[in-house]
Amino acid sequence: MSQTLRSTRLTLTDALDTFEDALLDIRKACVENALAISRENKPYAKLGEVWNEDTMMQHVRWLIVDERASIYMRVIKRIDTVRAPVRPGSITDADIARAKDFPITELFDGKLFNGGAGRKKGVCPFHNGGREKTPSFYIMADNRFYCFGCNQGGDSIDFVMKRDGIEFIPAVKKLM
Repeated sequence: MSQTLRSTRLTLTDALDTFEDALLDIRKACVENALAISRENKPYAKLGEVWNEDTMMQHVRWLIVDERASIYMRVIKRIDTVRAPVRPGSITDADIARAKDFPITELFDGKLFNGGAGRKKGVCPFHNGGREKTPSFYIMADNRFYCFGCNQGGDSIDFVMKRDGIEFIPAVKKLM
C-alpha cells in the first residue's frame, strides 16, 4: 500500500502570522545566523585571479551560503515591517489589497456593455466630458481598467484617485 504525501507550502507571511508570539526570538536567531555566515564565509575568487576547478567550487559554495544569508536578511526585514507601529490614519497592506479588490464596475457611473472575454466596456469618465460616441473604456476580468482614448488605466485605487481627484491614502480609505 503506497501513501502519497502532499506538501503544503507555507508562505513567509503565514509563518510569521502563525508564530507571531515568537517574532523577537525568530528575528534574533536570523541576525545571529546571518552574522555567523558572513564571518565564516568569504568569496574565494578575486578579480583577476586565475580560476581553477577548486577555486570555482569554493566560490560556488560561497554563493550558495550568501543566498542563505540574504534569506535571513529578508526575514528580518519582513519581521521589522510586521512589527512596525501603525500610525493613526495610516493604512496597511491588507487595506490596500482590499481596496484593489473593490469591483470597478460598482465605481463606474454609466452604462456598461459586454466587451467580450469577461470584459465590460463603456464611455470613459475621464476624457471628453463623457461625450464620446464609441466606448473606449474597458474593465477587464481581473478588475483593472484601461481607456484606449486617453490611455489611462489601473486598478480600483487608481480609478478613485483619477475620478475624485484625491491622493492614494484617501482613495484607499474611501474603498474600505
